[in-house]
Amino acid sequence: MHAPFLILAGKREEKKIVCTSEVGTYYELFRKIPPTYLAKMQAGGTKDFGFAKITMVKADHPSTVVGP
Repeated sequence: MHAPFLILAGKREEKKIVCTSEVGTYYELFRKIPPTYLAKMQAGGTKDFGFAKITMVKADHPSTVVGP
């Protein structure tokens, strides 16, 4: 829920929100976050950010998003 605020307030050039494709699309459409700030993934996928590799794993818990 706070990721859009944090990404826009951050000072680093190479900042990203790592999220599922669906959450990334929500951020683009409804929170107006430019796609350059998003690293969309799906469960089982791995992305190399240079300083770290991130693998998205399946997690069975709820999350919340404020919006339509």
